[in-house]
Amino acid sequence: MPKNFSGIKILIVALFCLGCLPYNTAEAEEGVLAVAAGIVPYVEEIMEAFEAQGGDSMTLVKQSSGTLARQIDQGAPYDLFLTTDPKWREWLVSRGHDVRFQVCALGFLAAWVPHLPEGDDSMAADLGKDRLAVPNPEFTAYGKLAKEYLSTAGLWNAGKESGRFILCGTAPQCIVATQNGACDVALVPVVTAIKAGGTFQVLKNAGTLPVEILAFGKNLTSNAERFMTFLSSDQAREIWRKWGFETPERNEADG
Repeated sequence: MPKNFSGIKILIVALFCLGCLPYNTAEAEEGVLAVAAGIVPYVEEIMEAFEAQGGDSMTLVKQSSGTLARQIDQGAPYDLFLTTDPKWREWLVSRGHDVRFQVCALGFLAAWVPHLPEGDDSMAADLGKDRLAVPNPEFTAYGKLAKEYLSTAGLWNAGKESGRFILCGTAPQCIVATQNGACDVALVPVVTAIKAGGTFQVLKNAGTLPVEILAFGKNLTSNAERFMTFLSSDQAREIWRKWGFETPERNEADG
């Protein structure tokens, strides 16, 4: 099983971010993996498959992509960083970090409802009339994707002004708002819709968000290198697909 960040390691990272410790003080032999909070369960499932193939358990640090990126910029000793928002890779590069990356999976937006009306066996959301729960685009990548989709359809400004669109802090909060009747439809990642049950329609024309694995520098632990490779394996791809992601035909990498 993947290891959670221990209290000692948390203290080490905190001290490192304050400039009190050098990098190699906190370096874990098996590697440290920073993971965006929204994909932790699926990454843990992939980690279990990796260990079953002979890989060593890595220490996991679980936070929002923005928090992890800022910690990396401050020098936190993470070997790998799995993020669902490519803007943080771009930001780290702009800050002068040596970044290698590959795309592991592609996530989609979905229109979700708790249940269909009696006698209705089809999902037919009317985004121009329904009350929508949307992740806040100021803080979430899928919220930004939803805003772009609704703006392209000419619905965003009118929906905001009329009060039909309710901005929620996270995708799970969109689910709760819709379950409670405050909204008719939630626009959430497909993986969130799968976990919530109910009924959903994948909005393929809304575009995708990549799940990217980032590596820093040239001196990764051998185990971290193996895990980065494993993320493109058939076993890992099967897990991504089970949770509603698509996987690219080949790795997209930046050397």
